[in-house]
Amino acid sequence: TTIQTTGTLIPNQLRDHLSSLTGAGLLNMYGSSEVGFVAIGNPGDSETGYVGEILDDIDVEVLDPEGNLADSGVTGELRMRRSDQPQELYGNSLSAHTVFKNGWYYPGDLGFISGTQLFVVGRTTELLNAGGIKVLATELENVMANYAGITDAAALVTNSPDDSMQIAALVVCEDDAKIDNLNVHMSTRFG
Repeated sequence: TTIQTTGTLIPNQLRDHLSSLTGAGLLNMYGSSEVGFVAIGNPGDSETGYVGEILDDIDVEVLDPEGNLADSGVTGELRMRRSDQPQELYGNSLSAHTVFKNGWYYPGDLGFISGTQLFVVGRTTELLNAGGIKVLATELENVMANYAGITDAAALVTNSPDDSMQIAALVVCEDDAKIDNLNVHMSTRFG
């Protein structure tokens, strides 16, 4: 039995929960309506963010913050193209200059490529920025949610009492004593 997911990858906790409930394996089919399937794989086979092997009929590239091609294994904004993809969204001519640029489709995902394997680590809109510190919400959330005693977590940017922006976290935990341990763990991991 296999559970197939499409679009983007599901959180590790949900993947593990579905597998424990059903005994089914999981097959992730990463892609979008605009370009179709991009990569297919079993996300349980590799590290966090693995969405699959890039299909042969699509070009996928990773761009650094300046818009240049990033090196293998370096995280950046994904872009992709296929010979039969649209060049704008129906009824939205502005999309030809925002999500479609020079024949490429920009899905808004952040990731990296290693060999022929594609990893998606978040969305461009999930990049938290507080006082010059930039971190992916999903990266913080995955570390917190995988910490012993934490059952759910969310990261966000909020105003501090002095009106500066700071990164904050909301967690659901089994025992309040776990919070102090989590704070130490997160400080050690992220500084």
